Amino acid sequence: MIKPAKPARENISPSDLTFGLSTCKRCLWIKYWYKVTMPGAFPLVGTMAALQEEHFQGADMPTIDPSLRPGKVSKWGEWVKSKPLVVNGSESRWRILGKYDLVSTNEDGTIGLIDCKVSDSQRDSGQFYSPQLEAYAYALENPAAGKTQSVEKVQALLECFGKLFIVGADPGQAQLLKLLNNMLSSTAFAITSEAFVAGVKGGLDPQIMMNAINAGSGRSSASQDKFMKQVLPGTFDFGFPVGSVCKDIGLAVEECEALGVPMWIGNTVRQVWNHAGKHDGMKRDMTELVKSIESWSQLAKK
Repeated sequence: MIKPAKPARENISPSDLTFGLSTCKRCLWIKYWYKVTMPGAFPLVGTMAALQEEHFQGADMPTIDPSLRPGKVSKWGEWVKSKPLVVNGSESRWRILGKYDLVSTNEDGTIGLIDCKVSDSQRDSGQFYSPQLEAYAYALENPAAGKTQSVEKVQALLECFGKLFIVGADPGQAQLLKLLNNMLSSTAFAITSEAFVAGVKGGLDPQIMMNAINAGSGRSSASQDKFMKQVLPGTFDFGFPVGSVCKDIGLAVEECEALGVPMWIGNTVRQVWNHAGKHDGMKRDMTELVKSIESWSQLAKK
């Protein structure tokens, strides 16, 4: 396959940064350079989006969610396009182009942006959808035309998914922090999975074991959240695939090594996740790492 002189499309869809990067990077590359897409169908997406936009027109933000700042939905279903993205200090051909769902004008002068999803209301999918929302934020901050919106004026967009931190002015600092956080999260889940399997194999009651761990110094978001909500009930539906964990921890380790940090523990955890993905499937939910470790230890699942 000969690479063309220029890509078939130069406008990046925000949704591709969530769904494309988390599934098949090669497929995403082919889509943008050759305009070849994998067959797929998302029935009623357009209809559902239109109904959501109609329902929330003019709505008070706290009625949508009490955590949102006081304000009203003022815009909906509009396209945003960014200036060319800057890559390695140089302007590239790529731009962000997408159609947001809802924008609010808040009483404190900020704006908020909400992307409507249809999913399990108990599932925290903020980490999965954050690249998509950050792309919309970038387009609002760096529009191809029109008024520029500052970070402060789009912070409500990110606060819908968690607390906003301004980590520094230099490009890439926020991305580094995100990678470090994801590496810590996946490391905590991996070691908790090993401890869990060892405990069960040693005759401990799974529920009592996790209750004790969560009351002690060994607790983490893995033990308190993922194990209690997805592992113990046996649903294994956290909503973040093993392949995305491998991507994030790989990028984190490489970035840390480039900074001169010897990543002995990080590389070991990276190998664990890559081995699980290679042998048990990259599309499996990350909480199914417990099943992989069970099989490795030849523990028969009851």
